[in-house]
Amino acid sequence: MSAILTEPLYHVERIDGHEIPKPLPKKFHAIIQSYLVAVLSAALPKLHYQVLSELNVLCGDDHRDRIIPDISVASRDAIYNDGDLLDPAALCIEILSPG
Repeated sequence: MSAILTEPLYHVERIDGHEIPKPLPKKFHAIIQSYLVAVLSAALPKLHYQVLSELNVLCGDDHRDRIIPDISVASRDAIYNDGDLLDPAALCIEILSPG
């Protein structure tokens, strides 16, 4: 049995039709991200919103572009396409890290 190594597409965004690598988060970034998820989850009405981490959000006129914000807030009745958010997010947060 042989293994085939392929580069994962997990942290690749598609912006204007181009795939843009998204750096993998490091410790301080992960701490801030988990803190914000907890604070937003406690502050927002759970019946109306979900706070989601690293969710693919489809965008653009034809929904061919895909961004992966660190945190997305989506309506509980939002429409998804194959697990990717198709409806507009109520809020997206991108945490900028050095490098």
